[in-house]
Amino acid sequence: MDHKRRRAGVFGLAYTEVQPFFCEPPYERMFPGPILTAGNDGPVLELRSVNKRFGAIPVLRDLSLSLQHHRVTAIVGPSGCGKSTLLKLCNGLVLPDSGNVCAFGRILTADNVVSLRRRMGFAVQGSGLFPHLTARGNITVAATLARWSEQAIGSRLEELLGLMHLDHALLDRYPHELSGGQQQRVGLCRAMMLRPEVLLLDEPFAAIDPITRYDIHRQLQATLEVEPAAVLLVTHDMREAMQLADRVVIMDQGRVRVDASTAQLRAAQPDLEPEALLQQLMEPVA
Repeated sequence: MDHKRRRAGVFGLAYTEVQPFFCEPPYERMFPGPILTAGNDGPVLELRSVNKRFGAIPVLRDLSLSLQHHRVTAIVGPSGCGKSTLLKLCNGLVLPDSGNVCAFGRILTADNVVSLRRRMGFAVQGSGLFPHLTARGNITVAATLARWSEQAIGSRLEELLGLMHLDHALLDRYPHELSGGQQQRVGLCRAMMLRPEVLLLDEPFAAIDPITRYDIHRQLQATLEVEPAAVLLVTHDMREAMQLADRVVIMDQGRVRVDASTAQLRAAQPDLEPEALLQQLMEPVA
C-alpha cells in the first residue's frame, strides 16, 4: 500500500476522496491555479515556491500557498515550523530568499511593499500595542499616518468600537491599564482601521483566557460578516482553527503537510476532538 493509501486509512476514506486533502512529499502545493490576477477570481495573496533561511537554518522549504478573497485560512503547526515567518512574508516584513510572494496581483518588492502593506491588517500575540499611546492612539495610528481627516478617523473609530464591543471610556487608557481581552480588541481594531482586504493574525488570542477568547472569536466572526476580508490566522490551537476557519493548513518543518477545508476534516473524522485530529494528521507516514 502506498503512502497516500496509508494516510487515507487514518480517516477511513477511499484514496480518491483523500487526494485533494494531503500534500505529497515533498508537500507539493494544493492550488496550482492560473497566474495571479488582481481580480476577485484570483488569489488575493500567493506564495510561489518560497524558500527562506535565517543563517544556516532553513525555515520555509519550497512552500507554495494561495489565499482567496473573503475566506479564513488557519495555519497550524508546532513551534518552529515556519508559521510566523510565513505571515511576515505575506506583508513584506521579511522577503524570501527565492520564490515570489504576490499580493493583489503584484510581486512584493522593497519598492512596492509599503503601498501594498496598507491594504493589509496585522494583529499579533499579546496585542503588540504601543505602550506610549492610548487605546485611541493605537487604533488610529495607521489612519493618522495615511493622513485621513479627523472626521474620517472619528467615524471609522466609532464603527470599530461598535463592532468589537469596546467602551468609549477605554479610549484614553494606556495599554497597561487595559485587561488582556481589551488589549486584544484594541489590537484587532488597529489592524482593521484602514478597512484591509487582507487580515493577518499571528496567534492574537493565545494569551487570553478561554471565556474571553470565545467572546472575541464571536465578535471577529460578526465583524467579518459586516466587513469581509481574506484572513490568514496562525494558531497552535486546532479547536480555534476549526471554529474560525474555512480551510486549515498544517505545517511541519517549513512545508505544508496537510491542506484541507474544515468541512473535509470534520467529515473525515466526525467523532474526533480537534486536538486528537491534529495529532493523527501530524503522525509520520510509515
